[in-house]
Amino acid sequence: MNDEIIDERIRTRLQEIVSHDVPDAAAPRTSGNGRRRVVPAALVVAACLIVIAGSILLVRNDSDGQVVHSPVPATSTSAVPTASVTTAKGLANFPLEPRWNVALVAVPDGFIIWGGGREAQNMGLPPLVPDRAEYADGARYRASTDTWTKIPPAPVTVELRLVGGRPSFGAWVADTLYVARGKQAAAWDPTTGEWRRLPDLAANVEGLVAVNDEIIAIGPDTELAASAATTWTALPPRPAVGPHLGLDDVAGGDTVYVVPDQKVGGGNAPIAAFSTTSRTWHELPIPPIATGALDAGWDGSGLVVVNRATQNASTDHPSSARESARYDPDTNGWTGLDDLPVPLLPIGHVHLTGTADRFVASTSAGSAALVGKSWKFQPTPAHALASVASDGVIYTLTLRPIGDEPSPTHNVIVAS
Repeated sequence: MNDEIIDERIRTRLQEIVSHDVPDAAAPRTSGNGRRRVVPAALVVAACLIVIAGSILLVRNDSDGQVVHSPVPATSTSAVPTASVTTAKGLANFPLEPRWNVALVAVPDGFIIWGGGREAQNMGLPPLVPDRAEYADGARYRASTDTWTKIPPAPVTVELRLVGGRPSFGAWVADTLYVARGKQAAAWDPTTGEWRRLPDLAANVEGLVAVNDEIIAIGPDTELAASAATTWTALPPRPAVGPHLGLDDVAGGDTVYVVPDQKVGGGNAPIAAFSTTSRTWHELPIPPIATGALDAGWDGSGLVVVNRATQNASTDHPSSARESARYDPDTNGWTGLDDLPVPLLPIGHVHLTGTADRFVASTSAGSAALVGKSWKFQPTPAHALASVASDGVIYTLTLRPIGDEPSPTHNVIVAS
């Protein structure tokens, strides 16, 4: 597309915008007098100019021949609270097939995506069309150069599954990537580029986390010392384990927190913590929220949990139940946090990632930053599948449609 065509489209669009009053997208609910608030056209034009200017640069840069994902435009500070506004940018193209259920692992100067899979039904194909459902390869992203390096397939089996793909797990310790899926595990040395197969686990893995130079596989409750990496050692059994649908494993200090996702048959699922120093488990006090469907993350000094099941499906009326809380290991107590912002409803899974300086909840509808006890909505990134923090940057894996395709068909990485 040449510059003249671009300029003509800009002029046409601006003429359309200034001839109409535009509703405030950040505040769709009515005000106290029952009327929708309207943003003056001049403000809308100004915002559009910023977005369009960014688009022009992207299109003209693309003409140089470099294929990159278009960065997400910066959000106007008048749309959402200033404390929540961040600028997100797209990274260089993910070099492998689009996928779900990946292991997203923080490493020095970036992150690694390993494994994952895709299902025929999720890709918009007829239900009975076979599709390779699992991957054993991956790629490493280096932030300093905005480049990817492909990782060869690990020595684990892959399965053809139309539905019910198994999640992939990964952890980084001692300059080595450890991965697991099902009962199989392997380790990758980035220096040699070689994989080695690890002994099989006793049961399907539900989480893999690195703490104090050890790899701990949650599910079978076993550990693998990173220095030896020759055999798994059984840990003491986790307390009060009942049937549940997945879990989050969160490393904080010398402790691994195991947060069950959803208990089969209803009821509350207890949160357990394993100290790698004392080699013992203990249950956390009951949080001040329902624990039927929890997602969890570590904010640098405490455990933050969100119960997505308390979300109300209505975008106008959030649930009256408090849906997020923070655990302080120093006091062994919980503090209730404010409800997630209404624009995130309904949300599905919540991916909680960050540090003591910035902690973000990413969902399919957008994201929110935790400021004190309040969540501040920010419109990007959306369609989140996973997120990870590395060197002070939060990376979010999203799945977005390409062009006019009705189903999501491409992975996009957004840094903020």
